[in-house]
Amino acid sequence: MRELQNEHHMKAFGLQVAAAGYDRQGVADHANNLASKIRINLTNSLKAIGVDILTGTGMILGPQKVKYGSDNIITTKDIIIATGSVPSVPNGIEVDGKTVITSDHALKLEFVPEWIAIVGSGYIGLEFSDVYTALGSEVTFVEALDQLMPGFDPEIGKLAQRVLINPRKIDYHTGVYASKKFPAGKTVITSDHALKLEFVPEWIAIVGSGYIGLEFSDVYTALGSEVGTSHHF
Repeated sequence: MRELQNEHHMKAFGLQVAAAGYDRQGVADHANNLASKIRINLTNSLKAIGVDILTGTGMILGPQKVKYGSDNIITTKDIIIATGSVPSVPNGIEVDGKTVITSDHALKLEFVPEWIAIVGSGYIGLEFSDVYTALGSEVTFVEALDQLMPGFDPEIGKLAQRVLINPRKIDYHTGVYASKKFPAGKTVITSDHALKLEFVPEWIAIVGSGYIGLEFSDVYTALGSEVGTSHHF
């Protein structure tokens, strides 16, 4: 999608493409079908090598003993705990599945927002930034630690920034902890957006109370907006 919109890129291949578009539901269906296919293939691979798949909530009762389901108990020589993972949500942020979503919601691609903030710059966040920028969304990263892709070698983070972030319209902030979701229906913008004065919101949050923040608070209160300020994001 992104490459189709790049006229110079396509001309290098001798191709001319009219205005490119996409079918959101088609993209979502493809993602779901791909995930389902991977799950089926993994299941078949396990069965092919003689692995028994037992369905139910597991509980370790003691050494070499596991309970699953309501009253099924098996004994085994070794136990491997591989429970998978769930999205990590910072304290103070409430997920509603609409204005605040997790990667599980994002994978369903029920809608494509004009702007999306991604909390955390690990590989999952980078993958979704690639998807949503390709679909036309404006993306902002908020990373609590002082570098992108923390936990990975710094060289990998720099490579990700050079290849996945810099060429795209992605804004990012490191060393910033996302700790609050502003109320639904409110408007949160940066000074760059505020400077354009494309609209006058009923309520606006100004992050930081330096001279720039004070100038904008003066402007927007004069225009009739209710203004909230914060020293920390």
